[in-house]
Amino acid sequence: MQHPKPSFFLTQQIDIHQKDKIGILADALNTMSSNLRQMFIDISTGTRTLTASSEGLSAISEQISTSTRTTAEKSSNVSAAETTANIQMIVSATEEMTATIQEISNNVSQAAQGLDTVNNSANQASTVARDVATEISQVSQATDDMDTGNRQVMTSAEELSELAGQLKHMVDRFKI
Repeated sequence: MQHPKPSFFLTQQIDIHQKDKIGILADALNTMSSNLRQMFIDISTGTRTLTASSEGLSAISEQISTSTRTTAEKSSNVSAAETTANIQMIVSATEEMTATIQEISNNVSQAAQGLDTVNNSANQASTVARDVATEISQVSQATDDMDTGNRQVMTSAEELSELAGQLKHMVDRFKI
């Protein structure tokens, strides 16, 4: 069972190359995204293998059923009671195998649905992580802007202090 996946399925990477806590968080989110992507690929491969095995078992069950019918038709040399008992035993075994194969097929379908749910959750987590990264980047930019403004205020304060000293010196010189 092939499930469509969005083209952005856990392929987005956060492009922040800082060495602070924000950079560490961005690296961790990128690693988590890569690990989740690989996990989903592995699960998807396993599901396809299980589906193929289930189909193979179904084909074998059909072959057994066909062989049983053929055997029943060719069993004219064996007593009717013995043939009937053997055929009933084979039919019973075939029915059990068919039920088991159906159960495996249902389990594969449930696993695929679970994978879809996990896939949707991962996409939501990826979206949230991308939004968080964007907000972190904005906060980082605002912090940088505040730092720049703070340095400008400090420079202006130093200049005002120097001017106040010069003004005091000039006032002291003109005092009578």
